Amino acid sequence: MISKYSKCIYDYNEDVLSRIALMKQLSKVSPIFPKLHFEIQEKTIRQYTEPIKSCKWPEEKTILEKLWIEFKNEIYNMHKYGYVHGDILRKNILFDGCRLRLIDHELSLVNKKELRVTFPWVAKEDLIQKNVSQKTDLICMEAMELRLFDYEKYKKFRVFQTELITARIKSTN
Repeated sequence: MISKYSKCIYDYNEDVLSRIALMKQLSKVSPIFPKLHFEIQEKTIRQYTEPIKSCKWPEEKTILEKLWIEFKNEIYNMHKYGYVHGDILRKNILFDGCRLRLIDHELSLVNKKELRVTFPWVAKEDLIQKNVSQKTDLICMEAMELRLFDYEKYKKFRVFQTELITARIKSTN
């Protein structure tokens, strides 16, 4: 069942249409990807998303590790198709009672030259090129994994990443 919720995208181009085709494909084959439906009318795209029931994440570390490994492997598989999410963080991952599910795919549809990611979880190269790539997804996943399994290392990684990105921003200004 696809929800009534929709996201409107205006002024799309061929690049956006190819990403929509990829997202439709992943919607059919990836267990972590929500079912999506798109309606295209004139210059507007409406994205409808399957509602996903959200459950409390498991606290048992071995169960969480298993879920995380499955989730990461599925992200790597989606990367093989060329998909980039750009914001793989806790706020965009739901536990549906069986598996971790990736939500909030709107960044995948916007113009790739518009860098819209969660600071500081962006690859330095992406910041320079004002583009979102799989490198940013990998940084987000590393941050998420550390946050889940080694919070002290996560805090250090966050400081390192913040300093790295802040220095990059200052050097371009």
